[in-house]
Amino acid sequence: MSAGRFREVDHDLLADYLGGALDGTPQERVVARLVNEEPAWVEAYTLLAPAVAGVRADLAAWGEPGPEMPAAVTDRIVAALAHAASADSRASATGAAGHPLADEATSADAGADALAFDNLPPAATDPSGRDPVDADPGSGGTGRSGPVPAQPLGGTG
Repeated sequence: MSAGRFREVDHDLLADYLGGALDGTPQERVVARLVNEEPAWVEAYTLLAPAVAGVRADLAAWGEPGPEMPAAVTDRIVAALAHAASADSRASATGAAGHPLADEATSADAGADALAFDNLPPAATDPSGRDPVDADPGSGGTGRSGPVPAQPLGGTG
């Protein structure tokens, strides 16, 4: 490696030198000489060395323990999670009972038999005479599996 080859600063090589990656290598001696003798390398070193030191300090700070969460906040979070867990276990033990939509669905299910497919008038077939919900038209079956459960009523309209 010749000094003439490094008239322009190789910033990657200089960063490796500052970071210690060239320690014990022949390139370490060459870069050390360039930093001492070549004005462009001196200037680049002068600018880059403090930046490398700053990065090292920032990285070291990442290894420090973070601030502790105040005990009052921790207690409130734990209490909220415990309350949510107990509410979930109560809901799963009782099913959907007590839920407003479940109550509406239960009362609406009483009239579901009136909406069963078997109670549809004959006009519910297409012009060919086939059942429009027939799963397999060639089987002669109706393709009906039973009544459709009533859906909860709601909305604004």
